[in-house]
Amino acid sequence: MPVFAALFIVYVDCAARAAHRTAAKETPLWAVCWMALAVAYPLYGYQPGPLGDWQWMVWHLYAVWYVLARCGMLAQGQSGSLAPLDALAGFVLLPFGNFFLRAR
Repeated sequence: MPVFAALFIVYVDCAARAAHRTAAKETPLWAVCWMALAVAYPLYGYQPGPLGDWQWMVWHLYAVWYVLARCGMLAQGQSGSLAPLDALAGFVLLPFGNFFLRAR
């Protein structure tokens, strides 16, 4: 997981630079938090019970928020009171927004 997270961060950064996207100021914070979760998972392993169910969701949440912050796609330009809109964009609109584009 740490290797994947590191490669993903590098890839997203390169893609955002190629697309001339301006990063939010908090982008390094999201990257560090996501890497901390990625490093902690192999160290402590899967946690049984409800905590284990939340591990994957939180890991994905930090990954999505890093991508939104790095690509300058946060609704307010930073994390804030419009976080539910950011969550909608990151978990529904971006992955599924062009889902049927090929069929059209």
